[in-house]
Amino acid sequence: MKWIIPLKAFMRYWRMAQDPRTPGVVRLLVYAGIFFTVAPKKLRPQALRMDVLDEAALVPSLIALAMVLIPSKVKEEYDRVEKKEIKEQKAEGEEQAEAASPGAALASGV
Repeated sequence: MKWIIPLKAFMRYWRMAQDPRTPGVVRLLVYAGIFFTVAPKKLRPQALRMDVLDEAALVPSLIALAMVLIPSKVKEEYDRVEKKEIKEQKAEGEEQAEAASPGAALASGV
């Protein structure tokens, strides 16, 4: 469960970087942030190897800079889509909870 929020954030950044309206420099920042997050240390270039403290500061800084530089129209669109998905998931969860509750079976006469 603790990986759900970072995974959703990763997917959001990835989708925004794939958007053709996102500038190339911002894409590079997003890809670099993701690379430093998921790549093992042995795959990173020797010149870019850092201490753990440096990495802990670099990765959020890259992602934050990329989020600031992404055009506002792109962010607003993806925020709108994400909010819509959250509402749909909540509605589905509530429907499933109602269907699974013992009171629902009694009320329907089953």
